[in-house]
Amino acid sequence: MLNNLVNHLVATPVVCGILVEGKSCSLYKMDLAAPSLYLMVMTASFPLCTSSAELCLIPNMFLYLNHLKYLAVNTAKEVEICELARAKGKRKLDEVVPLSWVHNGTCTFLKLRKKTNN
Repeated sequence: MLNNLVNHLVATPVVCGILVEGKSCSLYKMDLAAPSLYLMVMTASFPLCTSSAELCLIPNMFLYLNHLKYLAVNTAKEVEICELARAKGKRKLDEVVPLSWVHNGTCTFLKLRKKTNN
């Protein structure tokens, strides 16, 4: 999906994802940081509300999901702007991620550890 956004010349392509494992939910976003460097970041992780005793979790769940919605809506707006500019025959190519950054082959995932101040 990220490659499709780059191929459609979206200025700052970002894709989002939701992973639910048991009673836990994780939210992710991915963008291109450099040539062939896909940066996937966990934006939030939270427990799901599974009983009436856990209803106090709902406000935080909505807060995290609203942030993911914000990222998705911004990407949708950029797609719309891109499509309107393309329909008018106008597009500044210096504003977009270069097509050479897209990697269509297989990939390797690396988990970077957070730096500690020691």
